[in-house]
Amino acid sequence: MNPSGEKAGRVVAVPLTGTLGLRGELARVAIKSRMWLTWARLATRSEAQSHEARSRMIERKQKAVGEAAELLVEEFEPALISVVSAAFAIDALYGAIRGMCAVPPDLAQSWSGNRVPRHAQILETLKLGFSVGRKAQRWTTNFEWLFGARDNAAHPIEEFKEPSLHPVLGGVAPVYIAYSPETATRAVDLMLDVFSACVGSPKLRLTELWAEGETHFVDRLLKQREAARQ
Repeated sequence: MNPSGEKAGRVVAVPLTGTLGLRGELARVAIKSRMWLTWARLATRSEAQSHEARSRMIERKQKAVGEAAELLVEEFEPALISVVSAAFAIDALYGAIRGMCAVPPDLAQSWSGNRVPRHAQILETLKLGFSVGRKAQRWTTNFEWLFGARDNAAHPIEEFKEPSLHPVLGGVAPVYIAYSPETATRAVDLMLDVFSACVGSPKLRLTELWAEGETHFVDRLLKQREAARQ
């Protein structure tokens, strides 16, 4: 709880006029919103919804009650939301910490000149501010996949393709496999791995201070995700 009684991370209304300080000057109030946390909660909640739809689909097929295929969209849509929200969460985390990580000017210039993808810039910035170790190698491939999935969702190309194999229904349009309970879990696993590594291994004074204030949010996310999976 903060002094106003509001829960941490919530939006608090602040009068635009401000208040007078001891010397008569206008005191300013600053406030921030943790968008990475908002997107992360949406990603984990939607992942659970997608898995729930899959479970109902399996049950319906086993009991031959109704059409299992009717649940395909109920499985797909939250999986889609989960995958893109996980990407947004990591991108928003980058927005929160990039000013603390002191990206060398020549590196930033090379990113611009060589049109380095945003997901690669995010990863390199995380490596500057946090001791991520061998995780960076694994994240390279997973970041490329996750941000590619986000871009494909935002800029789809409608075309006929060969069906892909769904584990319950058989042949379906490939998009239903690209955004599925399995890919939602892959996305959320990656997101939480990034968050946990960052709050657990800051290597700069500014990122240490940031981690001290954000660790309990990440811990709560992990507990909520674990509860949702039970």
